[in-house]
Amino acid sequence: MKNFFVALCCLFLFACSGNDVSGKAPSSSPQQKLSESSQDGGQNRKIFASIEPQQANQLIQTNKNLLALDVRSPGELKEGKIAGSKLIPFWQIARGEYKVPAGQPVLLICAIGGRSYAVGKFLNQAGYPEVYNLKGGITAWKQAGLPVLY
Repeated sequence: MKNFFVALCCLFLFACSGNDVSGKAPSSSPQQKLSESSQDGGQNRKIFASIEPQQANQLIQTNKNLLALDVRSPGELKEGKIAGSKLIPFWQIARGEYKVPAGQPVLLICAIGGRSYAVGKFLNQAGYPEVYNLKGGITAWKQAGLPVLY
């Protein structure tokens, strides 16, 4: 557990810049930006993608099985939240106080995309098959004119 916490903290510090650190150009749809294929010929590919707000909105609208997790602190909710998202602060995940359910696609949300990127990278490496990070976080979502709840 201690190694997990240290690794997640390192990812958090690295990802807090808010930049897409994947080094890959954004794709036109979430499913097009796949991580490395598995050794079984690609049948069990894992998806980890930082997606634009419009792509995230489309994913929310079309995938009713999607789990939208907001990893900000409770105090940050005054900035608004995405309808249907569930608040699970970053540190609750980092400390193992909340286990993200497996077997369904996950969209991660934070203020500018850094914390959600760190959690997403960890979840994807831990075997979660379909993980999306809201690029630019709730800030980019609002700048795109998408709806928020207060």
